[in-house]
Amino acid sequence: MAKRPPKKPLWIRIAGILVYSLVCLAAISIGALYSWVNQSAFMRQVLLSKLGIPPPAPAEVFQKDSINVLILGADEDRVYGRIKPIRLQARSDMMLLAKVDFKFRRITGVSIPRDTLVALPGYKEQKINGYHAIGAKISPDMGKQLAKQAVETLLSVPIDKVILVDYAALQDMVNLVGGVEIFVEKRMVYQDRAGRLNIDLQPGRQRLDGSKALGYVRFRKDIGSDFARQARQKQFLLAFKTALRNNIGMLPQVLNKAVQAMSGGLSEDEVNSLAHFAMAIGGDNIRLGQIPVVDAPGYSLRVDYGKLAATLAEYNLIGDASGFPSARLS
Repeated sequence: MAKRPPKKPLWIRIAGILVYSLVCLAAISIGALYSWVNQSAFMRQVLLSKLGIPPPAPAEVFQKDSINVLILGADEDRVYGRIKPIRLQARSDMMLLAKVDFKFRRITGVSIPRDTLVALPGYKEQKINGYHAIGAKISPDMGKQLAKQAVETLLSVPIDKVILVDYAALQDMVNLVGGVEIFVEKRMVYQDRAGRLNIDLQPGRQRLDGSKALGYVRFRKDIGSDFARQARQKQFLLAFKTALRNNIGMLPQVLNKAVQAMSGGLSEDEVNSLAHFAMAIGGDNIRLGQIPVVDAPGYSLRVDYGKLAATLAEYNLIGDASGFPSARLS
């Protein structure tokens, strides 16, 4: 009969179990980290940064010191009372031409009132928000292209990128970071049953979820509505930036959702680069204004070309940036 090997001391057996458990835990942790990091290019870059490898500078990614970006928020074109939209990419509800200046570390821009008249070759003069709807009947890309041509014709400023904001994805981004803390400056009530837009906000500081935050940004039923919306848009951007910093673990999901929210206007690497840039600049270096307009017949507007150049220079869309305050990190 074979001799049974001597039993290992208890402390060795416990140490063996402990080592085995630690190895298993390490393997699980490494696997989870690998899966988490690979959810987005942004988190891969975060890991590289921790290893002392800095992210590519935006100027390298875009091959320019600055880019001009046209941001469109499109209405949902619906038949009254229907749940399903007829055409998701319809009239451009919001139009913002922004300059992201990598050299001077600033984001500036001007909103374009949707009722501003402009004529493109081959089309009759009409409100600028209509061109996106015309092109979208052919294809989403044609909608963005016609909107781009209309803004370039109106302002004589070249545009590098066009982003069509997916409102549903934007709401998801806000919900991912637990909402945004906003000071609602007044009672806001507005309902558009055809467009399924229901805004009902009480005044005061509060945390808004994605749906309420979108209503806050889109609300326009007030005096000087476009100017008021610009202030709200900036407050939302800064509030979202703060919420994202406070929920840094949600970055992979947020960045992936941002690619979706921009409807293919930017690649994952471009979103990654811009996210690093935006997180590093202070609120004083985000400035938004509006192009100068005058009233025109039929509840329309026309550009006040006597003041346009000065406004575009003020917001860094033409000329240099020497008149802006020094950039600072937040």
